[in-house]
Order: sequence, then structure tokens, then C-alpha cells
Amino acid sequence: MDISFCVDTVDKIEIGLLMREEMFLLYSDYSEWVEKCLKEKRTVIAAKSNNQTIGIIVLKHNNELLKLCQIFVVEEYRGKGIGRGLLLLCEKEARLNSAHGMYATVNKKNTTMESFLERNGFSPVNISSSDEIVYEKPLFFAQKKQYVLMSLKPEYWKLIMSGGKSLELRKVAWKNVNSNVAIYLSRPISSIVGLVSVDNIVKRPITVIRKCMLKDIAISDLELNNYIGAREEGTIIYIKRATEFKSYITLDVLSMCHPPQNYCYLTVGQFKHILLNATRDYERVY
Repeated sequence: MDISFCVDTVDKIEIGLLMREEMFLLYSDYSEWVEKCLKEKRTVIAAKSNNQTIGIIVLKHNNELLKLCQIFVVEEYRGKGIGRGLLLLCEKEARLNSAHGMYATVNKKNTTMESFLERNGFSPVNISSSDEIVYEKPLFFAQKKQYVLMSLKPEYWKLIMSGGKSLELRKVAWKNVNSNVAIYLSRPISSIVGLVSVDNIVKRPITVIRKCMLKDIAISDLELNNYIGAREEGTIIYIKRATEFKSYITLDVLSMCHPPQNYCYLTVGQFKHILLNATRDYERVY
């Protein structure tokens, strides 16, 4: 079987590969999306056999990330490494355009696509505005992805979502910046309410925290003293993005009986359970 891969534009491929019945069932505005892709002549990574297109990934450059849309291989050609070949060419295209990574959104019912992306280095990170699972793959060297469940008081979560708190102070925290954090609110909420993406995690002297950071942590000098005690350093978590769920999730979804006092690590399976049960309500970007 002679398979070739190429970079082309959407208007040059067989329209039938885009106009698939299942896509119209999943997305009410799918026709408009196809028309937009054709009008913009978006880049497409294509696999061909005997001059016939048998697989595609439509690309969209989105800030510093390359979005992969419409990952599709004709059924009779599946299981032959064509999807992986398409992804490798996508990665090359991303690097040529100085993208920091790639991402795709996946319908929660599409477990086949979830498995395909996970086998090829993608990790679940968030919920999209259309309530699909967002998968990302960094293209630079990064620490292995970690998933964390962090406990927080309800009043601090309210401040984060309103824009009044962009830093979180902890005596001890995890060290891996390449982490996705689920937020568990203590009583009376006692539920997982959203997600946080972390920009940085650093230790700072208490003198610096007191002088420069109390406003962004949203605590008073007295509250700092009561919490930190005689410690000379505190750990600052820089919040990059916070997402709140429409309905909250109880710990039994993760087969957990007790919440963490500070934080605990989750498996990728537990984090996916959160995403599968979540519906995005609002997002705050710092």
C-alpha cells in the first residue's frame, strides 16, 4: 500500500471527507464551519493513496498553539499508522510556525479519539466552551503532566473567579508547573467546582510576600501571620486560568472518601472522570 502525506488547503481535498453525516449530528453549526474553512482556505494535512485522500487533519493557528480539527481516516485504512503519520506532519507544521504545542477538542462520547490522542502524547487538560474535552501536547521539553486536587475555602474561589485573587499561598505545594489542578471547596460546598491552570510555582521569603503579594493573595497581614507562623518562606502558586463548572462534582466520582487537607495527586483516569462529568460555566484568564 503506497501512502503519501502532504500539506494542502481545505479547498483542494474531496469535500466528502468534511461533509460526513455524523458531524452534522454532533454539531448544529457544522455547515457554517465547513464554509468558513473553505473561505479561509485553511491548511489541511492529508494522507493519500492512489491520488485519493484517505485521511485529513484541518489546522487552525490559535495564538501559540496549533488546533487540530477534523482528525479523520477513512475506515478501511484505519489501524495502519496513517493517523500517527498525519500527527507527525502536524507537529512539523507547528514547529515551522513557532507554535508551542498542539491541541484538539473531543466529544465526550468519542472514546476512540480520546485513546488515539493519549497514545500519541496528548493529555486531557480542560473543558471547552462547547463542553468537549481539551487535549494538549507540548512541543518543547516539559515535565511529565501531573494532575492535582487542591482544597480551597469557598470565599477564595469566589475571589479567583471575580478577578480579585491571582495568587495562592501554601506552606507546601507540588513542584511541577506542568500540572492541571481540580479545585475542591471545603464546607459547606464540599464538592469539586472547577479547574485551575498554573503559570508558575515558586518559593518566596515571607518578607517579600508581606511587602508585594498580599493584595493578589487576597489576605491581610494578620491572616498571613496566623497561617504561616514562624516559617521564613511560603510557596506561591501563580494562577493562569480558572474554569468554573455549572454543576459541582462530589468526591465519589473519583472513588474518594475524604478530601485532601492541602492537595493530593490524581491519576489521569480520575482527572478524565472530572472532565466527563463537568459542564463549563465561566472562565477567568489572568
